[in-house]
Amino acid sequence: MNKQVLQLLEDFYSQKLLRKQIKAATNKLDALILDLSVSYACNLNCKHCYWGDTTLVGNPLSLNEWKTVIEAFYDQGCRHFHFSGKESSLNSQIPQLCKYVKQLDAGNFCGIISNASSNLPFFEAVSNDIDYLEISVDGLPEQHDFIRGAGSFDKMEHNLKQLISWINPEKINLATSLYQGNQSCMPELIFRFSSLGITKFFASPILPIGHAKNLSHQLISNEDYSRLIQKTHHFLEESEQALNIYFCIQHHTIPDFWQEDAYLRKRFEQFLATGQNVEEKLNNSWLQFSFEFFDLPYLYQMVISPDGYVLPKPDCFHAKNYHELSLENISTEGLKSILKKRKSAIIQSISS
Repeated sequence: MNKQVLQLLEDFYSQKLLRKQIKAATNKLDALILDLSVSYACNLNCKHCYWGDTTLVGNPLSLNEWKTVIEAFYDQGCRHFHFSGKESSLNSQIPQLCKYVKQLDAGNFCGIISNASSNLPFFEAVSNDIDYLEISVDGLPEQHDFIRGAGSFDKMEHNLKQLISWINPEKINLATSLYQGNQSCMPELIFRFSSLGITKFFASPILPIGHAKNLSHQLISNEDYSRLIQKTHHFLEESEQALNIYFCIQHHTIPDFWQEDAYLRKRFEQFLATGQNVEEKLNNSWLQFSFEFFDLPYLYQMVISPDGYVLPKPDCFHAKNYHELSLENISTEGLKSILKKRKSAIIQSISS
């Protein structure tokens, strides 16, 4: 990594801010996002699916087993429960589990990710028990359908227009996986869906894992990403709408961005000075960034596979031996033991 970045990291650490954050996050779970990958079914066959051709090693957890997992993490201080998988709306357990999260504590933060292209009644069933719904939208019709299959955009948009009668549009985030074909249409995508009252938009480049290994010719460069961020910055300067646009800067891209993009370098410095994700006010809108400076497994996210294996991030599902990458299976080993292994894994990552 660039020497200046290393120096900033050393300064950040020597000020004890990073040390304090890591120690707190290691010993407590109140900053943890627990990603419950409950669903193993999907109605699409997306070109960028990180699952790829991976199949489950064990049997899916039962409803009661998932409730036990949720309660155990809640008792240890976790308050953010995120339901994912292949496609959440195809799993009948998730509405019951969302309700259970809120029964434990109405203040728990509960969300779902979905492609929103099937099973419309699912969204009415969860509407009273979720704090956010993240919907995957990979461009306008042509770009979205290239990734997710013919007709998938129309189904998603039709369902979205229906489900906002049950779920406040302010609770809906649209997430875009960026590739060469869709990067130029972001402003038009934002304009199209903000007319429905949606104000939150997330974007991050596709990673070449799972099925996306076949999209290597479609991956966007750092230069493309920089141009998109600047284009979005200009769009928000000219817009009178109140929007939140959120870009993720992935760990492996930071050294190049540090050297080549003066705007992002200033954002990096802000992040390192405060330890907080960076946001910039532009008219009525916010342009926000998250920086994956510290690739520490299990620190802020833990993922439970459909069959109960505890993983550091969803990307692990592209590996057919994902169970060998896990801490252990939550259905066969107690949470206290798993949390000890988590702490050891974090410390080992810091040391290396």
